[in-house]
Amino acid sequence: RAHERFLFEHAWAALGAIDGVRLLGPSSPDEHAGVISFVIDGIHPHDVAQTPDRDALLAGLVAAIVQLAECRRGFILAGDLERGFSTVACCGIPADAPGQRNFAGSTGTLARAIHQRTAVLVGDPAALDWARSRQSIVAGGLRALVALPILHRNHLLGVAYADSDEPGKHFTELDRDILAAFTEQAALLLAARGLDQSLASLESCIQADTKGQPRHVVAAPHWSRLA
Repeated sequence: RAHERFLFEHAWAALGAIDGVRLLGPSSPDEHAGVISFVIDGIHPHDVAQTPDRDALLAGLVAAIVQLAECRRGFILAGDLERGFSTVACCGIPADAPGQRNFAGSTGTLARAIHQRTAVLVGDPAALDWARSRQSIVAGGLRALVALPILHRNHLLGVAYADSDEPGKHFTELDRDILAAFTEQAALLLAARGLDQSLASLESCIQADTKGQPRHVVAAPHWSRLA
């Protein structure tokens, strides 16, 4: 019970600090079960499955990662090593910054998370052999770094990143658990986003015979609405 109280109090404080999130119910763990209910301003719960709301949730997630990591800026990239990456959400940094040659963040930290498929949480780069000598970290004056691979069914869908030029925090196990939950949510959103894009890009229609065998392929007709 004491552990449940600790988890509740930490999660309540972390969620309550996120802009746009309103917590529901009493704040005392003695008056609460082990579940926290909340709403996000401007997003109806029944509309979460809609594309605009998924984009809003991605924006909320990148902001939540930046805030929890106590960083200044961050972004979420969608893609993988074969297809490349594109910025789908950003906070405190231009959307095109990650792809620029003069990107002032740590590409090495991003690469580490992507290739090793494990979270990279750095509160003090000087304490880590691989980080203290990275040119991008030294040149950018970075003192806090977070890179989180976004995986769905063991397939890389993207990566979340945050950094700061101010001293980083000490990441607790609960911080790690919350960040993992954020990336799991991001994975579901990116998977749904990718499905939308795949459906939108369909350009062919397969005509089948009565036995279910494909006969030939024709251009797919498109409609903006159905009568």
